[in-house]
Order: sequence, then structure tokens, then C-alpha cells
Amino acid sequence: MPCQTFHSIDEMLMPKTLSELTGQAISDVKCSAFESRGFSGSNNHMLAVETNQGLGSRYIIKQVSLAWDWIMRASNDQKAREVALMEWGLVDRLPPEIRHPLVACFRDGPVAGFLMHDISPTIMPNHEQPISKEDNAFLLDAMAAQHMAFWQMPFPADDPLGLIPLNQFIQMLSHRTARREIDGNPESVAYIVAQRYLIGWDLVPELLASDVADIVYQLTEDPQPLCHAMERYPKTLLHGDWWVNNMGLVRSPKHQLFLLDWQAATQSVPAVDLARYLTKQHYCLPISRESAIESYRQSLAQRLGNRYDDGWWQPQLDLGLLTDFVRCICFLAWNAAHCPNRTVATSAKQDVDWLAEHARTAIRWL
Repeated sequence: MPCQTFHSIDEMLMPKTLSELTGQAISDVKCSAFESRGFSGSNNHMLAVETNQGLGSRYIIKQVSLAWDWIMRASNDQKAREVALMEWGLVDRLPPEIRHPLVACFRDGPVAGFLMHDISPTIMPNHEQPISKEDNAFLLDAMAAQHMAFWQMPFPADDPLGLIPLNQFIQMLSHRTARREIDGNPESVAYIVAQRYLIGWDLVPELLASDVADIVYQLTEDPQPLCHAMERYPKTLLHGDWWVNNMGLVRSPKHQLFLLDWQAATQSVPAVDLARYLTKQHYCLPISRESAIESYRQSLAQRLGNRYDDGWWQPQLDLGLLTDFVRCICFLAWNAAHCPNRTVATSAKQDVDWLAEHARTAIRWL
């Protein structure tokens, strides 16, 4: 069922209201700044919520606005997409393997967001340690479960969710986006990110052979050939940023995944999410990318049954990998040349080389 939406944070956090939302007796609520781990590329505003003088349950408030979030601007997110998905009832439509800690939503003028349970202890480490074989197998199967749950689902014609059109999804990290954000406040996260991406774009000719670089530049400027090619194949709801920073993992009594940050949600072929998982943390994977692809393929085929067809598997895989390459080559290039973590830098260079070969293969499907 759709989540309850309030007109302000204060209204949502009234002790009586929060007691009714959570089923717990709450007499005291206190908000403070939330200290997140690592660097946030989106610059979301977060608050920590304590209840009952610190003795009760803890929550987190995520606030989004076009005013401070460059990802919303880059994807023309006029409806606070992630909040709209929660209001639509995403949480209830997720498969049993995947959860979201949502409690309630709010919309207050240009600011929107939601209240969620604090699952900080479950968040997976970012390149601090490898993903175990057991966790990796579960994550790939959970991805297949997500894709099966929304397989060929028709979304409302009036698009109340504001899902990112595929062409905008592909162009989110383009020259155009970076140049626009670089004109802003030099102290802002948007400026820092845009500066990195512009540097990355400058490095592309050094990292790619001319034929592959031409493909990337052409599809960044005009992604329609890629979009049209993917329209030929079955589609699903994509999370859009499947990697460990957006995951909380519970292993007992059974594996369950908290999948956070649905801000980049779109509809397209499933391999787009798979490609993001393979390249965003290649350095953490306990098996080869080829083995991971096959593990996911088997899970998806088993879940889809007679809806699975080998005839569309390879084309959509190649196109999904090409999509991730076009979207994120500037990010990979910057990491390869400038990331202080040499494991990540080396992995990024390997990703560039690996994806470049797949880009050449994918051209036949355009």
C-alpha cells in the first residue's frame, strides 16, 4: 500500500504520530545532523532521529531538493522520484529478498523526503573488504528477483513517479551536465563532482582507441540509437545504481537486502543494473565478471521460467554494458588516473578496457 505522506517533518515526527506509525510508545523525539560514512555524490540532506531520550528506536530522515541535489537536476527530477516511488507503494511490491526501511514520507514545498529506520549497522563496506562468495551469490539472485517482480510491468500513463527517461539516464554524467554544475558554488558537492567528471572526459582520448571513443562521444551526445535498440527487448524497473553503498545486508536468520537510494530509477533491460554492479565494485567481487554474469543469468532464467529467452539475453547484455560504459566512462577515467586508492584505480582501468571490448561487440545491435 502507498506510504503515508505528511506536509512537514515536524508533523511527521510528533510523538503521537510517530507512535502510530511505528507501533511503539514514543514520548520524546530529537533530531540532529546525521554523519554518513564516506563521500556522498548527491549531497542529500540527512537527519538522525532519536526517540525516548536515546533509549528508543533510531531513525533517519532523507531530504531531497532540486536546490542542492545535482542528480535531481541532471535527471530533471521534478517529482522527487524516490519519494514518489515510496508513495506509489514500491516497498510492498519488492520481492521477499529485498526490503526498504521506509516509515513515512513528507512533502514540504520544494523539499521532499522520507523517514526510515536506521539500518546503518547493516550497510556494506565500501572497498574495505571483498564481498564474500555467499553474499555475492545472494546479491545477484536478489537482483534477478527485483527484475522479475517488475518484469514488463506497465506503469501509469500519466507517469506520476517521474521515472528517468532512458535518454536522460544515459546523459546524466555528460559534458553538458558537468559544465552546467561547474558554474555553481566551488564549495559544493556538485562542483567537486562536476570537476572530476570534466577531468575524466578529458582523459577519454588517452584511455580509449579512437573507434571506441567515437562510439562513446556519439552516444553521449545522442543516445537515441541506444535507447531504440533496447526498446526491442523485455524491460523491468531498474534501481539504476546497484552497488554496495546503497545496500544494507542482513545475514541472519536468512539473507535479506536493504536496497536504498532509488533516485536513479528507470525502465529498461535488466543488464543495465547488472552492469552497474559489475563495474562499480569490480575490485570487491570474489569471482570473475563473466562468472557473475552467468550466475545472474541463471537466476533470472529460473525465476522467469518460460518468459526467459536466450534470443534476447545476449543483445540486452551487450547493450546494458554499453549503456553503463557511455554513462560512466568519465567516472571510470577519473578513478583510473586520480583515485588515491590504488586498488580502485587499477580496477577502474581494467573496467575501461573490459567495457571497451564489449562496446565494440554491442555496436552490431544498434
